Amino acid sequence: MQIHHGDRLLVAALGGPHRCLSSAMRHGGLAVATQVAWVQVHNTDLPIGVDPFDVMDARLRAGGVVDAVGLMTSRSLEHFLTARRIVDDVQVDVLATVGLSNALRIGDLPGFIGSPPGTINVLARLSVPLTDAALVEAIAMAAEARTAAVREANVPSRRSGAPSTGTGTERRARTLMVPGGDPMKPGRSPI
Repeated sequence: MQIHHGDRLLVAALGGPHRCLSSAMRHGGLAVATQVAWVQVHNTDLPIGVDPFDVMDARLRAGGVVDAVGLMTSRSLEHFLTARRIVDDVQVDVLATVGLSNALRIGDLPGFIGSPPGTINVLARLSVPLTDAALVEAIAMAAEARTAAVREANVPSRRSGAPSTGTGTERRARTLMVPGGDPMKPGRSPI
């Protein structure tokens, strides 16, 4: 996975077509993509009446990015995080942006108070293909890991003050390889 950082744009080139499962704004759901892109926005980019999808598409076109799974955040893209783990010959590469200004606890009313929304966007690229069931299990495990990390950071909910479990605006982009090998079955995911 190659990472390219530009003006308010972060792009992960996946090295070929990958099956993706996400709740991303652009190409969310089950899709095939060669890139995942983060678009950074400020409140001034999204005044009332401006469609955030139009803003994202325009920014991606300007950056020469086509057919990418698209994520949006107010978090500075200079502060992205990466990690790699190899378990039983399965490699997992992770790229994340973590903004917690919109930290909430599950069950809190959505929205933010006094600061721009923060977002947790995570891309996990596996070196093996997964069955549909294993793909769903992997995204559930990523959500559990995100919740555990936020809880360990002891960030209070901006709305209720209770320990937060995430943010009100996050998206999970799970990018997984399709070509080669037998699909990994549920219960064997190394995430």
